[in-house]
Amino acid sequence: MTRFDRTVLTLALLTLSSGASANDLAGITLAESNAVSCAAATEFASCYRRMSGRELPVRAGGPRAGWLHLRRGERVGAELTAAGELVVTGTRDNDELFAVRRLLERRFGVRWFKAATDEDPGDFVPAAPPVLEKPFRDDYTPRFPIRRLDVTGPRPKVPPVRERLFLDRLGFDLRPPIGGGSSSVCSAVPQALFAEHPEYFALVDGKRVKGERLCYSNPDVAELLLKSVLSTYEKSGGRGMFWFGQRDIVPGRCECAACQAMDGSEDEHRGNASTRFVKLVSSVAPAVYAKYPEADLVVWAHSSYRKPPVGFRPDPRLKIWLFPHGRCYGHALNDPKCGRNRIFNEWLTDWRAVSPNVFVYNHLTCTPLQYACCEEVEAKDIAYYDRLGLLGWKNEVWFPDPREVFASDWQWLYMTATLLREPWRKGDEVIAEAERLYYGPAAEPMAKYQALRRRLWRESDACLGYPDDDPRRPSLLLKPGSKERLLTSLDEAERLASGDPVFASRVALDRRWLGKYWIEPNEALRALEAKAIAVTSAPWEEAVAFTNFWRGGYRPLEPLPPALGTEVRLRREGGELAVRAVALEPDVGRLVIGPDDEPAWKDDGIELMLMAPGKPNEILHAVVNPKGKTYAVLRPENRPVTFGLKTAGAVGDGRYEVEIRVPLAALGDPSAGLWRFVVGRNRLIRDQLTPNGAHASCNACYFHDIKNYVVVRFEK
Repeated sequence: MTRFDRTVLTLALLTLSSGASANDLAGITLAESNAVSCAAATEFASCYRRMSGRELPVRAGGPRAGWLHLRRGERVGAELTAAGELVVTGTRDNDELFAVRRLLERRFGVRWFKAATDEDPGDFVPAAPPVLEKPFRDDYTPRFPIRRLDVTGPRPKVPPVRERLFLDRLGFDLRPPIGGGSSSVCSAVPQALFAEHPEYFALVDGKRVKGERLCYSNPDVAELLLKSVLSTYEKSGGRGMFWFGQRDIVPGRCECAACQAMDGSEDEHRGNASTRFVKLVSSVAPAVYAKYPEADLVVWAHSSYRKPPVGFRPDPRLKIWLFPHGRCYGHALNDPKCGRNRIFNEWLTDWRAVSPNVFVYNHLTCTPLQYACCEEVEAKDIAYYDRLGLLGWKNEVWFPDPREVFASDWQWLYMTATLLREPWRKGDEVIAEAERLYYGPAAEPMAKYQALRRRLWRESDACLGYPDDDPRRPSLLLKPGSKERLLTSLDEAERLASGDPVFASRVALDRRWLGKYWIEPNEALRALEAKAIAVTSAPWEEAVAFTNFWRGGYRPLEPLPPALGTEVRLRREGGELAVRAVALEPDVGRLVIGPDDEPAWKDDGIELMLMAPGKPNEILHAVVNPKGKTYAVLRPENRPVTFGLKTAGAVGDGRYEVEIRVPLAALGDPSAGLWRFVVGRNRLIRDQLTPNGAHASCNACYFHDIKNYVVVRFEK
């Protein structure tokens, strides 16, 4: 029994000892006084106390007229019999607790909107219990058996008890796996074995290489993996979820003939590694299932092994966990107009064709969608998953939630939990009812407020999601009068809620979130646009120049050292934008320049992002290495550029130069408004200047942070 179970059992025993009686429901009987049944009794009694002001006694025993009875059974549900017995049943694990919560929702009108705080219980409990007169028989079996939220991020010093309780009430599975993860395969073969068994490790360029890349075709590697998995299940009693994953590393796969023969196509070993990986896992799975029939084995489909295997079907008992990492959260996954999602949808349907057990894992924490309006897209996605016959849905959650993703998007989380259990319900109706109860006396003006907020969100077509964050919010209040209308609704809501501290605090949160996540970014965008830089046809020596290149990961941290000084100039030449970059390089002989058949973004070089007015889904991304090799696509779909882009590169003494010429009309009207751009420099050389290599961007702008791109206007 866990600490959480012991705490819940203690609370239940306190209820047992109260012995108070009630009129409508007389009490609760338990078929078994186990931790789950006691927790279920405590949950129901607590809500009933808030509705009626009375304590319900809890007794051991069977069903009684006028009593709630909890027991194990053959289904997950609740029934009011003709004899007046209210019976809740569960089949295993925490089913009784899950069923009691669904009973409280469906028949008693209880709602849980967010985690409780000292100021706000975060829920809605009716002022009086309902009268249950007619017999009913409810089935609470959720449509999607997998509804996971994995707790990630730094571990807080204070356990997030309230947050976990809230998510558990919504029906999410918070249980961690018993083992596995991104290192599950490589950790099964310790690197200490390399000296004695180099054949366990990848063959690269004719040599065995010590590291996390293994020789999957070696039967001893499969045997070591099997022993590792069996050992994990032995410790767990043969139950629990185990994740098969491998590191997010593209280069360095084994090139031996046997491993390449495992691949599904001639060139798969250079990119997609799904086939050999799934074959390895499928080779060990039968032995695991034979010894531990209740083993829950999950195969990751992530990074370089997201594509379905070629010419091979995995063991049908394996669950496939597809990571659509990099998907657009502004459009439904199967939206044919969203090129960014098109490839993920193809992979999803292809996986579903080779496996009956597929579910999706969205990385929402990698795309901080603060105070967003993603409910409509999520509802469409869940309905689509239902039609495909998927097993379910998984996401990540952080405790604490410093970026307020889950607090400010409570409607999305609440609706998602509801539709994962009951996908036949309409998402907009679920949210409308929730907001009516959540805002109480302020519900009418807040309905207008939320309707306008969602309409502004829907009218933007910008893709959003990792790695581009959320480029929508800063521009949503550019529509004249939109901010004023939102604030007017909040003013009215605050007036109506002023007599109740809970409802008043809820409206106050919306005002704070509107200011922090909509108004402030919009004001920052307007300030950038007010400082738009003029790009003219002046000669190169007079052209607008940028020399402030900052390096860092996702957020630039410090300027490049003077020895790596980089200057970029822009000028207009007729209908073209001409970009010229000069990059100092102390040792040009060490420039990293790959083969011609490899993309230029793997090399040292210069990158350009250029966005025309009102076209956030057609951003030019051009990369040119010092010798002129070019990679050019339109982001975020990464569609190859077909218009007349001109590029050149040259290596000189202690420097290299790159030039890019863009036909502006191919992207938009150069006279129609404000354009946005950023230029970056890639330096892959590892030395004292950049020990780990570096990516630097002009104007201290993160390369994918569209809302902070440099703003320019073109003049003739």
